Amino acid sequence: MDTWAAELEHRLEALEIDASLHTPAQDEENSDEEQPKVVQATEVVARYEEALRRLAGDVDRLPVILEDESQKPGAKETVCRLVLTLSAHLGKHYWTSPSSRLQARGVLDRVIAACGCSSTLELLIGRPESHDTPHDSHMTSPYVSMATKAEETAESRGPNSIASIDNEAVGREREKDGGRDNNMVFRGGVIKSLLLLLRSRLTAESWKKQPTAKHALIWTLRQLKHPHLSPHINSFLPPLLMLVDDHESYHKTLGLSGLTHLISNTDPTELRWYGRADVIYEAIKSMLYMREEAIIHSLHSCLIILLPVIEGPPTTTVTMPTKPTRTDEVFRILLNNIDMESKITLRKAYVGYVGSYIDLLGIYTARHIKQFLRVVVECLEYPDYCGEETRMQTLKALMMLMKHIWPRVPCHKSEIIKILLKLVSDLCPQEDLIPSKPEILRQLELVSECLSTLQLCCDNMEDVYRSLQRDCGGHRGLQFCLETSLKNMECRQ
Repeated sequence: MDTWAAELEHRLEALEIDASLHTPAQDEENSDEEQPKVVQATEVVARYEEALRRLAGDVDRLPVILEDESQKPGAKETVCRLVLTLSAHLGKHYWTSPSSRLQARGVLDRVIAACGCSSTLELLIGRPESHDTPHDSHMTSPYVSMATKAEETAESRGPNSIASIDNEAVGREREKDGGRDNNMVFRGGVIKSLLLLLRSRLTAESWKKQPTAKHALIWTLRQLKHPHLSPHINSFLPPLLMLVDDHESYHKTLGLSGLTHLISNTDPTELRWYGRADVIYEAIKSMLYMREEAIIHSLHSCLIILLPVIEGPPTTTVTMPTKPTRTDEVFRILLNNIDMESKITLRKAYVGYVGSYIDLLGIYTARHIKQFLRVVVECLEYPDYCGEETRMQTLKALMMLMKHIWPRVPCHKSEIIKILLKLVSDLCPQEDLIPSKPEILRQLELVSECLSTLQLCCDNMEDVYRSLQRDCGGHRGLQFCLETSLKNMECRQ
């Protein structure tokens, strides 16, 4: 055992030292602008592939070591180090290749099999019966056999129903599960030891000296989903907030992706306990002013699922005036960013999330309608030359806004009509011709849908549209949109 452990320790240290030498955070942050030299990257990948091949030979001796009960405590720490090291080679990084990722996956599968487990999740958390995991009374673990589920259902219905269960089948299922449980080396899983090891590597002073640790953290986090993630929130949240607080954009994006997974797989009530959700919001709020496309996408994806946790679902009725919420604050900043942004790519990234915030705010979007319409004018004025996604997303957001705040739409109908008709005029500069480009035709269809939605929100719009048809003369684009809108309304009636 001592010789084997020393050899394995040497292999793992070699891998970790190589990672710290060849994966500086600056290269990760500027990977699109300043890729490492091809020769250096090839040498690093070749070195890792050779190290993984040697590691596979050492792991083959792991089952023999695990059979010795006296060696289990030390073997558990070794298994944790193996899992953390391999997890940094499972993702797509410049120090990995398709073949090295396949090798790392194969070595990890051997470790899982040696521990008597059937999946990565089972290695991490063990079997639910073997450790205390909070769960809802209506929630059934995926590890519970169908026979056990049937037995529990029968017991809840009464003693007479239990007799209807096939006792022989239940016995076979229990014998099968019990056999597999007896083969498990770490019945409580290795997640606690794994997180303790990660905590020692992700301290404020040393985490940048071990750059593979952050990837191991994110990989471990993504293996856990509801309800298995809840007991470990306090272990994951501090290092994720540390990543988000770092000055490098790459680390911020990595931390935001981890927070998004954590929020999605944790009960909202648990996130509100001890103000966890509020702490996350305050930690990421300052990034609303950052003008980097990757951060924009990661940040708003996280905020869209975080804000309902803090404030609850949107209401459909308004009984009394309410104070502006955090969602109002974020939406106002988002509209300001769109209004002031001059880069087409960044404006396109911002606009993609406007509709999601309108859904969150519901009827309270009426607070922002004037600013929103001003932004709509700005977004529709210039093409983005990238499939016209900006214009199409803006039209969809306008249509969504009218559906949510329909009682206020009649006050702004003239402005909305002017915005839509000006866009049609820009899309069809030749009055007697409708361009055949697919993106232009799609925009004309969206304009028609907006006009139909406006007609649902306001009275006597049919007369207005027919008057506009007469006034626009032979402009085929305007005629097409107005006629399509009128036909849509006739079909609905």
